Amino acid sequence: MAQRPMCPAICRQLAAQRAVTIVRLPLLNEAARAEARLRMRELAEAEVPALLFLDRLAGLTLERRAGGGEGRPPPP
Repeated sequence: MAQRPMCPAICRQLAAQRAVTIVRLPLLNEAARAEARLRMRELAEAEVPALLFLDRLAGLTLERRAGGGEGRPPPP
């Protein structure tokens, strides 16, 4: 098995819960964090289903975590 260069504990926990894909974005400044929050909010509030043309996906869960904290949905 190939070694993962950096696999934080939360990624191992999500993998144990059978998460297939985890996107981890190290956002290094406030502008990047604000942009990511905006895009997640837009995706969460979209009137068109995000999975409309992604029929091979069973589901999509959006969570944001800060500093390895508990997952929470994007803010309203």
